[in-house]
Amino acid sequence: MSLTNDGWMRLRSRLSPSERHRQIDEELSEHLDTLARDFEARGFTPASARREARKRFGDVRAIRKELYGMETRRVRKQQRSAYFEGLRQDLRFGLRQLVKKPTFTAIVIGTLAIGIGANAAIFSVLKGVFLDPLPYDEPERLTFIFHGETDGSCCGPLSGPDFLDFREMSETFDDIAVMSSGNTNLTGDGDPEVVLGARISASMLNLLRVQPARGRAFSPDDELGATRVVIVSDGLWRNRLGADPNAVGSTIELNRESHTVVGVLPSGFNLPTSISPLPRRNYSRKGETVIGSEPSVG
Repeated sequence: MSLTNDGWMRLRSRLSPSERHRQIDEELSEHLDTLARDFEARGFTPASARREARKRFGDVRAIRKELYGMETRRVRKQQRSAYFEGLRQDLRFGLRQLVKKPTFTAIVIGTLAIGIGANAAIFSVLKGVFLDPLPYDEPERLTFIFHGETDGSCCGPLSGPDFLDFREMSETFDDIAVMSSGNTNLTGDGDPEVVLGARISASMLNLLRVQPARGRAFSPDDELGATRVVIVSDGLWRNRLGADPNAVGSTIELNRESHTVVGVLPSGFNLPTSISPLPRRNYSRKGETVIGSEPSVG
């Protein structure tokens, strides 16, 4: 039984590189021996016949190096062809099996869709929380401080005196602010809707180094709760208030209570939709977040 040249080359491709190199060296030696025997038949001595054969054959080292390179390229090409041929056959077999079993196919496709969607959602959350910087000036200096219970659970109620003590006694932060966010019912002109809002201490916007595009920020007097005031987002100002340039000073109803609009946040600023000051008497709300800004170094 004889192997065709193509079959022999495929079999040879399965050998290790050292074995293939050994075979090339043997073939070179056979060619040199054949040339040397031809020169001996013409009357050359064995030594002179060997020298003449090497001279006629050429630089053996260069030829060997070239043959090694050609063999390596051939084997790689053949391996790639074998890989894609195997992949093609596997795909054809897999598709045939999926067509034969539509119920199984639907389960597989549904599982993949759910898995890919879940991973994409998790990555989006991780990217927003851990990878993307906070959209504020010098975000590396901002720190969230959570007030926990004595048993280690999060988050406990924060009293007004506690917050004021944190702010007055802190030697680590330039400033500290407090925030409590949640859904807010927006009524009055237009259809009622639920918007995301936050109650913050007056220093929050200054801590984040953001000033309203229109109107003013909260003042310490606003914390006393004498009047109900609110700062609205750019989106709410445009969509609900019609981008009215005279919106500052107007009133809107939040949770059935009238609030005076004192400012409009800059476009793209991503605090909740509407913001009102957090009165000191309400610092005991559960689940609040205290935000601190670390002092600059040097």
